[in-house]
Amino acid sequence: MSVSGTETRTTRRDRLLELGTGAQSLGVVVAVGVTVELLPFAILLAYMLRITTVARTSAGFGPFVSDGPGWS
Repeated sequence: MSVSGTETRTTRRDRLLELGTGAQSLGVVVAVGVTVELLPFAILLAYMLRITTVARTSAGFGPFVSDGPGWS
């Protein structure tokens, strides 16, 4: 009787370990999915920040900026 009880416990333990591995792989799948979903927004944000930085550094304020064509 104790031999069959030991086999049952081993089988249950193996099943729990399999579930743990599945849960870990599910976590990896969810993490990769969230990253892939948010990647386009991150690229768009980086592009917008770059445009903002370029616009700030190239803004036409200063003594050598012309007022338009024909002005001297």
